Amino acid sequence: YGFVVVCSFAFIMVPCRCAALDVFALRRRDHRGPDDTVSKDKFRRLNALILGVCGVLAWLVSDLAQILEFVGVWATMALAFVFPCTFLIELRRRQEGLPIFSMANLLPLLLIALGLAVACSSTLEILAALGGEGSGDAPTNRHSVSAGEHSYDYRTEPAFHS
Repeated sequence: YGFVVVCSFAFIMVPCRCAALDVFALRRRDHRGPDDTVSKDKFRRLNALILGVCGVLAWLVSDLAQILEFVGVWATMALAFVFPCTFLIELRRRQEGLPIFSMANLLPLLLIALGLAVACSSTLEILAALGGEGSGDAPTNRHSVSAGEHSYDYRTEPAFHS
């Protein structure tokens, strides 16, 4: 399993680096020429930044399931609600000349709001779960019974005797 994770890292790092270069305007793409070269210094700094962010996230989050839940919620809401409705509104705007805020676009706007609300509430729930770790609120497996002056602790796990 570790071998697969190490080998797949390159497949994740390259698109992440390309997206960071494009989004943060560190690389300029024109229609005039395919000059996508980046200086070695900028390339190294960007790699160090990406690895640093990934390292900090790995250090902060103790359970991979929480990160997968976060990514899954945002990807699902975007793919199921936000993107299709946004594309429909934009097509209506370009082809039919409808304004974005019109009665014909009411349902797509409500679905976009629903998708964003679910994603944001799930994010708040995940952040609350991350912040609540180790706070002592976790249920214990002991039940305490007191009878008069004596108290007894019973464990809920089955006792195995050999």
